[in-house]
Amino acid sequence: MIYRGMKYKRCLLLPFFTFLLFTQPLESKDIKREIDSVNTLPYEFIISNLISCKAKFSLNAENARAIGYKSGEAKALGNLAIVDYLSGEYEKSTSENIRAIRLYEQLEDYAELARLYGEYGYQIKRRDMDKAVLYLRIGMRIAREKQLDKILIGLLDNYGVLKEMNGDLDSAMFFFEETLKMKYRYSDSVGIPYTLNNIAGIYAEQGNFHSAFKFLNLSDAYRSREKGAYGRAENLEIRGDLYLMQGKLDSAVFTFTKRAELSGNLGLKYFVQYSYQRLAEVYEKRKEFPKALLMFKKYTAYKDSISGKETNEKIAELQVMFETEMKDKVIAANALKIEQRTLLSIILGGVIVVLVILSVWTYLYQKMKRKQIKSELELKNRLNKADLENKLWAEKIRISRELHDNIGSQLTFLISSLDNLSYNRNNHDILQRIASLHNFGKDTLTDLRNTVWAISTKDGDMQQLLFRINDLIRRVTSEISHVKILLKKEMASQIRLTSTQMLNIFRIIQEALQNSIKHAESSEILIGFREIETGFLVSVHDNGKGFDPAHCSEGNGLRNMKSRCEEAGGCFSINGNENGTRISCMFPVNKSIAV
Repeated sequence: MIYRGMKYKRCLLLPFFTFLLFTQPLESKDIKREIDSVNTLPYEFIISNLISCKAKFSLNAENARAIGYKSGEAKALGNLAIVDYLSGEYEKSTSENIRAIRLYEQLEDYAELARLYGEYGYQIKRRDMDKAVLYLRIGMRIAREKQLDKILIGLLDNYGVLKEMNGDLDSAMFFFEETLKMKYRYSDSVGIPYTLNNIAGIYAEQGNFHSAFKFLNLSDAYRSREKGAYGRAENLEIRGDLYLMQGKLDSAVFTFTKRAELSGNLGLKYFVQYSYQRLAEVYEKRKEFPKALLMFKKYTAYKDSISGKETNEKIAELQVMFETEMKDKVIAANALKIEQRTLLSIILGGVIVVLVILSVWTYLYQKMKRKQIKSELELKNRLNKADLENKLWAEKIRISRELHDNIGSQLTFLISSLDNLSYNRNNHDILQRIASLHNFGKDTLTDLRNTVWAISTKDGDMQQLLFRINDLIRRVTSEISHVKILLKKEMASQIRLTSTQMLNIFRIIQEALQNSIKHAESSEILIGFREIETGFLVSVHDNGKGFDPAHCSEGNGLRNMKSRCEEAGGCFSINGNENGTRISCMFPVNKSIAV
């Protein structure tokens, strides 16, 4: 894997200023302005002028602290941490980063806090990868929550480098390509070459050296326009690594030698260390062991000066203190959240209890109110129904009385008069007509009495209907002796009938008997009442000559029977053939009228 130098960069560049070192005490009113002007030195100037910038930022931090200017002190410490990191002063860099982070947390400056967490995480990637990932993620989380898109770009780029160092090349390439698109969108000429170098490194790892040199050359074009030499020193490292991976050892020696010299002039100790390490490897491959040993000694000397035992222990101690402080803050914040949640839970619990009580009371009240309204409506309906039934009953009584008193009396008078005339036996024709009228009057009176019975009855049962039908059969057979009429009942249940049903069923049977006697030339008629699963069936079956309903016009008699059946709530049917005719009417039984 190609390990490159510092890649974190400013996402939004400020204009370049030239500044002089402070050579005399500053007036109080000018200190803050001077602090801000030094702190805004461009990133590319800082990384190419480490020695002079170290003095500037050290003095800047002291002056800001002296006047209580926390923002200026934090900015100066953050810049000083970059300088010391690139100079190989890792202990100082760690301390300065931690101090700056604490100040930004007090100021709630989330933009600088996100940037600094990401930068510190990137700086410790070779010493502690797990913590590097942790701090970068903290920075990215803050940047996302506060919608700091430009700062997030640099963090994503550096996060891709961590993915590459962990061997996850596909994820690393994804982050680099997305970051490059965003940097082109913002015209970030300083940040673009870093991402181009990262992509070149991925292609080199995959053995695609053509694409790797293509992206590195694009990066060189940007680096050539930079005023500082830091970027060119970094590109020499990548180019040297590419030559070494290709086996072009002479080109690798030339490139790393040039990079070591340039990095030494810039004070970039890690760059020098890395160059000597690579030169030792190249000379060893070329079997030039004395030179390889010399380069390795130089590499070791730089490595010991950068990361000695005491330095590493001090860095570890600072990190433990910082992480302990972070954990204490998290614990305190979590305790506060738990306390707030507990209080909120109590409040919510109280509110829920009150709401439940109100809901139950409202439900019970509404239920009682609905029950009361329902009872009132039922009572009102019963009263209305009773009133209507009383009115109907009174009307039935009136009609019955009118029929009986008026028409009945007149028919009785007619019959009596005809009886008196019958004693005159002089004229045979008159006697026959009188006899005919006498029979007609008797039939009319019988029909009238049946009508009065049906109308004046509120409701009844099947037994009452059968009694009337037996009376009808008796009267018919007394006048017509050649026809045998039978009544067959096959019913186990006692069924209640309305007055409308009793009248209509009686009329249907009466009409069917007349049709069978007059038209069918029947000798036997069977009237049946049979209980079925859904109700009961009324049928009139004769053994007459029959007829085909499909080829006969429907007369008034058939229409009346069908109409009366439907009016009584039944279903009418008629079947005829050479063996006779069957008229049927099926009535469903309502539980309310079944006993």
